[in-house]
Amino acid sequence: MTALNPPTRSSLLGQSAHSFWKIDRSALAITGLLAVLGLTQPAAHAATSTKQNNSTALNLAGSWDTLPTSADIAQWTSTVTTANSPILGADLSWHGLKIVSPGGLVTLAAGNTLTIGASGIDLSTATQNLTLNSGLTLQGKQSWQAAASRTLDVAGTFTRSGAVVDFTNFNATATLGTLANDPSGILGPWATTGATTSLNYVKSTAGAISAFTTQTAATAADLSNVSNPTINYSFGATATLTAPITANTLRFTGSGTLANAGFVTTLNGLMNAGTGTLTSSGTGDLMIGANRELVVTANAQATTISNRIVNSTVGASSVTYSGGGTLTLSGANTYSGGTTVNSGTLTLAIQTGLGTGPLTLAAGSTFQQSGFEGNGAAGALPNPFVLSGIGNVIMNIPFSWKDVWLSQIVSGTGGFTVQGGTRSLTLTANNTFSGGIKLTNADNKIQISHLNALGTGTFRTERTTSASGELIAFANLASG
Repeated sequence: MTALNPPTRSSLLGQSAHSFWKIDRSALAITGLLAVLGLTQPAAHAATSTKQNNSTALNLAGSWDTLPTSADIAQWTSTVTTANSPILGADLSWHGLKIVSPGGLVTLAAGNTLTIGASGIDLSTATQNLTLNSGLTLQGKQSWQAAASRTLDVAGTFTRSGAVVDFTNFNATATLGTLANDPSGILGPWATTGATTSLNYVKSTAGAISAFTTQTAATAADLSNVSNPTINYSFGATATLTAPITANTLRFTGSGTLANAGFVTTLNGLMNAGTGTLTSSGTGDLMIGANRELVVTANAQATTISNRIVNSTVGASSVTYSGGGTLTLSGANTYSGGTTVNSGTLTLAIQTGLGTGPLTLAAGSTFQQSGFEGNGAAGALPNPFVLSGIGNVIMNIPFSWKDVWLSQIVSGTGGFTVQGGTRSLTLTANNTFSGGIKLTNADNKIQISHLNALGTGTFRTERTTSASGELIAFANLASG
């Protein structure tokens, strides 16, 4: 596609307030800033790197056909003809790890830490087992899969960074080594299996993974027996609290409201496995439990939390969401450890709804804003954004919703896909995100007031008409 004559960097820097360029289906190359292409951005997929038949450290090119990065899946195939026990050689980050058909047990030796992203750990077709003596850190929503009789042994230091794991395809005769249940009897609020109304937490029984089906039934109408932080409870209908409640997790199986008229609810996990919307409302705080992370999990049903979410009594705390529906936050929240959205949609209905920490949005998740306008600096969100993973976060800004104004730094490997109508996404910080921006509607508007507001990626429009969106500079960018 032939490029139009673009504005030069100097002309961009010299623009005064409220000047704009219409993006007209083609390349608008702004030297040193971004490239704007009139093409639909191709879908992002993780590439695969294959381990070579040696014990060379995994951070070295000689260990692989192509050295894997955080965007790639590292796999062991029949290319490796014997048992293989390499060291990492450095802290490494891969999108996923897959065992296929090596000649023997694969062991990642102790020393350094491996970070695994959204492609997870895949032993679904493995003919050999996997032992991780190295450190293991998880990021994003991922699946751990294992074929019958295979063993995945997580023997090194295990940590999560807002990650959740789906064990639905972890065969019942496979074994998960070393990782143990928490005091409540589940692996943790971060580990689930199943879908729709079968969504549940998981337990390990001598390494065999299965659904945790022995929740204690909460007292109908008021949940008055929910009083133990090491017990997992369930309830199935609208309830109104008459006293404070505390639990490890609370699993909802119906459709209704948990009304809280001034009493504190303390939880490490909240799950909507029901048939309709779960609403937590009222003047009583939702306090994050001793884990210092509230993991909200849902099937395709919506979850709304309108009461205030506050830190655990033991320190700064975070909120993690994973689901196929929409999580709406409408309380004046004060938790300070950040928010992670691994999947689904986050609707922010109040300017302080994210507490005081950063918002991490995984590729494929959706962000939208309601209840307050982001069409001026007074409506700017106070939180940094992190765009994680391979691909774009969807910014849903139709006319029926609200403009979004991001005044803090946007970072990460992902990008934005802007959809909706005449509303605007405004970026005013020295942003570093590298995944670019894609416009999907002729009325999309991007406003900037910093030279680096668009990050380091590519600015694209997938429209092929003469009106393909607007890029608006509402400040002189000469000083940044």
